[in-house]
Amino acid sequence: MPDHKRVSVIDQRDLPNDVPVTLSATTSREEITAEHPARLRIVFENTDKNPRTFSFGTNPPFTPKLSQTQSPGLMLLPLDTRYDPVTESCWQPTISDDTEYVVPSVLNQVTLDAGESIATELDVWGSYRNDDDICVPIGEYQFEESYGDFTWNFTVAVLGNT
Repeated sequence: MPDHKRVSVIDQRDLPNDVPVTLSATTSREEITAEHPARLRIVFENTDKNPRTFSFGTNPPFTPKLSQTQSPGLMLLPLDTRYDPVTESCWQPTISDDTEYVVPSVLNQVTLDAGESIATELDVWGSYRNDDDICVPIGEYQFEESYGDFTWNFTVAVLGNT
């Protein structure tokens, strides 16, 4: 694994004014080391004056997923992932093809009071579709989530020695 890589959220799509939520993605652990991958925190807040029920996937408020681009790409995985890294210092899962990467199709209904939020943390791994020697490639990667009436996306940069 190349030395001194780090991850940063560099862009987040603004939501339409009529959507009563705020969403944010931040880096809760920037550095990628042999001991751990980088980590993102996603926060979804109900900004309506009233309680509202929202529909989420498997890991509210953001489903683990592949980046929009996969040549090369990244993956966001839950902290309790069942995948092992390719090698001790390469944060790329030992998945050989698409049939082994399954995100359960689950619908979670969560009611949030006015001003209440829900958050999750996800680890940043290199995509299993990358060449084995790439691990976590330097570059910019977009992630997207649909929330029924609207879609939100953000861009993550993997940076090298700085």
